[in-house]
This record gives sequence, C-alpha cells and structure tokens, in this order.
Amino acid sequence: MNKNMYFVLFTLALILALVRPCCSCCSTASPRSSSTKLTGIFVFGDSTVDNGNNNFIKSEFKSDYLPYGVDFPLGPFSTKRFTNGENPADRIGGLLGLPVIPTFTDPQTKGSRVLRGVNYASAGSGILDVTGSNKGVISLNQQITNFVEVTIPMLKAQQKCEGNTNLVEQYLFLISTGSNDFLDTFFNGGSNIGLLQYFSNNLTSSLATQLNRLYNAGARKFAFINIGPLGCAPMTRASMPKRKCNETLSYAAYYFNTQLLVMLNSIQPRLSGFRYMVVNFFQIGLEFIQIPSSGGFNDVSNSCCEVSLESNGALCKQGGNLCKNRRTTLFFDGLHPNEALYSILATRAYNSTDPTEVSPFNLHRLSTI
Repeated sequence: MNKNMYFVLFTLALILALVRPCCSCCSTASPRSSSTKLTGIFVFGDSTVDNGNNNFIKSEFKSDYLPYGVDFPLGPFSTKRFTNGENPADRIGGLLGLPVIPTFTDPQTKGSRVLRGVNYASAGSGILDVTGSNKGVISLNQQITNFVEVTIPMLKAQQKCEGNTNLVEQYLFLISTGSNDFLDTFFNGGSNIGLLQYFSNNLTSSLATQLNRLYNAGARKFAFINIGPLGCAPMTRASMPKRKCNETLSYAAYYFNTQLLVMLNSIQPRLSGFRYMVVNFFQIGLEFIQIPSSGGFNDVSNSCCEVSLESNGALCKQGGNLCKNRRTTLFFDGLHPNEALYSILATRAYNSTDPTEVSPFNLHRLSTI
C-alpha cells in the first residue's frame, strides 16, 4: 500500500472520529402545503373549537349525540362539535391544508397522530381556573399543561429529538376562549357591570401568563378568535323583553376584546419571534345579526335545534326537532352558531384585509412568516 493510500485512510479515520451525530437535531415534520410554512395546529379554548375532549371525561358539557354533527361533511353522525357541522378550528385547518386534528383526551391520540397537531379545547372552560370547575371541564391552564407534559414528549419521540430543539415554532396555536368567564363566572356570580374593567384586566393578565407558558414551550405563531356578540345568542335573548339582545353582555364581550388587543400589543416586544393575529368574531357575527341578508341568513334570533331545559336553553335536546333550513338560521343551538357562520369566520380570518375583521393581518400572512 503506497503512502498516498495510507494518507487517505488516516484522513478518513480522523474525520469519522471527530464527527458526532447531532443529538439535538431531529426529523421535524414538513409543511403540508407549499403556500404555508406551518407544520400543524394546536387548538386551545372552549366549545367554539372543542372537537370532543369532554366526551372522554366526566363533564356536564357534551355534544356526543345528534343533532350535533348532522351536516358534517363525512356524514350525518355526532362529531362531538357544538354545531351542525365543522367548527372554526376544522375550517381553519382545512384552509391550511391540514388533516382533521385529533382530540387530546382520545386514547388513540398518540404516536404519529400528534405530528400535525392536537386539539385540547374543552367546552365550558375559560381563562380562569374557576370557570366551569364544578362542571367537569378542562381549564385553559390544564390544557397548556397537557400540551407541555404529554404532547411535546410525544413529538420528541416521534421526531427523534433531544436537547433544546424547538419542535413547535412552525405550528399554529389557535386560541378561542373567554366567553364562559363572563357567562359562568362574572354575570352568573351577580357581579356588577361596574366591575367589568377590573374583571377584564384580570382575564387579560391571566391570559398573558398562559401565553408566556406556551411561548416558553416553543410557541411562536398565535391566532385568536375573540368573543362573539354574547348578548345576541338565543339563550341570552330568551330572558330579555321582546327577545332583544342583552346589550350589557355584548358590551362586556366588546370591552374584553379591546383589552385583548392591548395586551397582545404590549407583550409582543418582550417576546422575540412572537407573532399573532386576531379574527374579530364579535364584528363579523354582529354584521349578520344587524343585516342578516348579507350572509344569506333569515333567522338570527332563534336556535335551529330544539334546546333542552336541563341546559337552560344552551344545548340541543337529544333527538329533538330541527329547523327546515339550517343554512339560513344563524344559531344552531342556544349559544353556538351554525357551520355556515363558522365557515365565513374562518375564511375571513384566513384572507380578509379589512382591519375591522382581522388584526394586525390575516392568517394567510401569518402562515407564511
């Protein structure tokens, strides 16, 4: 063997000895679409985006029966969503080219099923731990704990990651919460509207802390669905003279929504890489309540399904009657809109350029950052 061959073998051996596998590198999932940088979506919040978490726990708030899901695209069966078909999380996921996101409490949500995201939302929950605590719901804080302590280790195992690699910076964190803090905690407890500023500040302060927890776990891209016009839901109209909207309740939602934007603007400079958008559910919903024909609706004050007395008119009665035209009735039950409004909401969140509908930009732009 000549000297040149000895030199080549020595050099090769030296390179192999020096090179070590990168223990912090991992085979992260790639984006589903060339038009987005997002890998998947994690969903947190309440019944507006819940896809069945309460059905695997002892909770008073469940939608595991017809007529819920009667118009779901895959067939007329209960989808465990609080509407007749898809909810905003489903629609947003579809616009981003993502598959149906699995339910956290479903025992089958493990392994490779978590790679495109997980839904943690729990109907009846709120920003505050006390909201819905006596009704068997999963609080927002616990939802975040489930993400940090259960899902992230699963992602690390699936993507063969070690060290401090940020696994989730290219996932969207969709949050829809706050309405039950007013319905179940603030007004249900007899609080005076004069305490609204204090209560809303408490909510936004608590939410900021929760967002910091997600940020510290690697979250960077956030989408928020703000609170809709609560006072105009059929359940709240029922207690008002001539079934008019409860303006006090709607104002509380409006005030919180303004404070939400203030809070997000204030924390962004302190969190490097933090990006967010808010879709204005309040404004979009109010548009159709005031001018129903603009969205193809003709009934904006009644629920499509027959509601149950046990839920105080909030939820559908199992096996109850349905309205003839579900597409044109804005609300499906006493609190939740039908799929048609949710579809409009998701579409505008994704591509609207109207600053009264999305702030500071739309979801499509957020997905490409």
